[in-house]
Amino acid sequence: GCREVSLEVLTKPYYITSSGYVLRNMIVVKNGTSWFPVFMMVFDTKKRTYQFNLISNDSDKKHTVKEKIGIHTKVHDNLNKKKGYVRKVIDYYNDGLPSVVEIEWEDKTAEVQSVIHPKDEAIKESIIFICPFCNAELDKKVTNECSSCGSTLWISSSSIPRIATKIPLQKPNFVVKCVHKEELIVKGKSKYEEIPNYNWGASPAARKRVVGDMLTKIRICDIPQPFFARFLKVLIKERELSIKKLIDIFGENYKHTVPHWLREDLGGSPPKPKDLDTLEEVFGSTEWFSLLKLTALKIQTVKPSINGKMPEDFLDSKDMTIFLKLFKS
Repeated sequence: GCREVSLEVLTKPYYITSSGYVLRNMIVVKNGTSWFPVFMMVFDTKKRTYQFNLISNDSDKKHTVKEKIGIHTKVHDNLNKKKGYVRKVIDYYNDGLPSVVEIEWEDKTAEVQSVIHPKDEAIKESIIFICPFCNAELDKKVTNECSSCGSTLWISSSSIPRIATKIPLQKPNFVVKCVHKEELIVKGKSKYEEIPNYNWGASPAARKRVVGDMLTKIRICDIPQPFFARFLKVLIKERELSIKKLIDIFGENYKHTVPHWLREDLGGSPPKPKDLDTLEEVFGSTEWFSLLKLTALKIQTVKPSINGKMPEDFLDSKDMTIFLKLFKS
């Protein structure tokens, strides 16, 4: 950032791009009667993703989740491309939100799933990797050696980093509780009901009216793709398999899918839960496969964040203390 605004200041980010960087975001900060910009420049690569998080954790800005989620709530399974609805609520959190529900899918199959409480959603980002030799926590990007002990990694199954979560994974309570009445979602009146159903874009109120509150089936843990791709490559090499042989195991329909599992850039993607079962038959059970197979339901609704208020792109200079945490990290 720069306290004094000039044409030169505004054009400097453009020249930085010649050194391999790109402008990802700009915050405009009010300073009395004037303003100044804060730029976020990142290295221009598709091998890494960036998050720009300025959530304020002021206690007076905290909110409580009060969603009405219950029987007949819609459920979307984007991992397996199917839809359903909540048929029964089995257990609840202390604040009244369902913690375990029974789902009936459109293909008439049923499934019991736990629901992630909004305050526990950070578990998706809590994956850590541990050196198998010195037990030190490794960097967030894939490297060929441990920065703490210098041991070489990723050359065999014994040198694969161990995987763990900073937040303990608690198994849901499957004690069945009777549900005496249906908790139907009652829609109120909205101006959007009187307008044809178009793509409402960035309007949260409109999206909620069109889609409504729902649950989405997600992976509980997100293993960074570069780590999983490297892990799978080591297993393939040790078993003396080729990519073609692995494709043959899954079938011709996977000739474009399997290579994506092995990509370490943003073009890569992890296997679906049903494909992990086959991988376990080929390579054996591992903690990596087990964590990727864990799924739960996430509440998808228009709500204030329980972590506090996200500032807009236009800030007041008194809010600049928000950046101090970023500079220290």
